[in-house]
Amino acid sequence: MSVTDLPTRTPDFHIGEGQTYPALAATLKEDGVAKDLTASTVTFSMKNVYGATVIDSASATLIVAADGTVKYTFLAADTADPGLYYGHFEVDFGGGSTAIWPSSKDHYIVIEIIDMIE
Repeated sequence: MSVTDLPTRTPDFHIGEGQTYPALAATLKEDGVAKDLTASTVTFSMKNVYGATVIDSASATLIVAADGTVKYTFLAADTADPGLYYGHFEVDFGGGSTAIWPSSKDHYIVIEIIDMIE
């Protein structure tokens, strides 16, 4: 993705610069129904608007696997630089089967790291 390809949609998630709370939580759905993630592993990845990787397949937490709920808890280093970012969850179902969420045509979550007043 290049800067000229950037979407104009509103960020889906906001977090402060250098902050680790709140965690980014999501319900992963397929055809509008929560996906059962039992026996799966989930990771989270995030890039800045220039395409540079900030988070590369970091472990995410299954909140309730059967309900498809997951979360990623940011490290302070993940949110060190204010700006817009693009992230997604990747699920490994085992046996070589994987999927990325969101699975819409955009394939990412827009994340805004907000500059903190000092």
